[in-house]
Amino acid sequence: MPAELFKGDGADYRGQLLSCGLYIAPTATARMRLAEYIQNHHTPDRALCVDKTGWYQRLFVTPSHTYGKQSENEVVIYQSSQSFINGYRQRGTLDEWRDKVAVLCVGNARLVFSICVAFAGSLLRLGHEESGGFHLRGNSSVGKSTGQHLACSVWGSRDYKQTWRATINGLEGIAALYNDGLLVLDEMAQADPKAIGETVYMLGNEQGKIRSQKSLI
Repeated sequence: MPAELFKGDGADYRGQLLSCGLYIAPTATARMRLAEYIQNHHTPDRALCVDKTGWYQRLFVTPSHTYGKQSENEVVIYQSSQSFINGYRQRGTLDEWRDKVAVLCVGNARLVFSICVAFAGSLLRLGHEESGGFHLRGNSSVGKSTGQHLACSVWGSRDYKQTWRATINGLEGIAALYNDGLLVLDEMAQADPKAIGETVYMLGNEQGKIRSQKSLI
C-alpha cells in the first residue's frame, strides 16, 4: 500500500486490510496500536514500486506478478492508489489454454482477431508503435461477447472486462490501470453520447487531462 494511505486517521489503509480478511478490533486503542506497529516496523528488504502496469525497463508488471529477471537487490512491484484489478488471474497452464481455448478458434477470423488484439498491446512499446482500438458492431448473437471473453482469457478472467458506463475521467483512470495491456470496454450504448467522441480521442491519444496539483514532482 502507498505510504500516503497512512495520512489522517488511517481509514483508507484499514479498509484495504479489512477487505483482505484482517480482523481489526473495533476500538480506538486497537486502531492506534495497529498503526504504530506498521509504521514503526522496519525491514531491510526493499522494493521499487511502480504506479502503473506494463513495461518497466526489461520487466513487465501486473498487479499480482512481475515478469522478467529482477535484480537481487531490488524487487519491482505494482503499487497504486487505484483499485486493484481483479481481472488479472491465472488458471491452468499455457498448454491447457492452447488445447482448450485457442485451438477452438482455428478457422474463425473474428475469434482469431480478438486473441491477436489481446496479445498486441504488450508488444506495441517494443515495436515503437502507437496504440489503437477496434469497435465490434453488429446484432446480438454474432459473437461480439465471445470475442471479448476470448481476448480477456489471454490476461485473466471475465472480470477483466470493463464497461463504457463511466465518466470520461473514470475511463481515463481505468485505461491507466491497463497500460501496455488490453482494455476491453463493453456496452457502448450505456455511455454518454456527448462524451464518446472525446473519450475515444483521449484513449487513442494515450494522453489524459492535465490537472492542477498543489505540487508537481
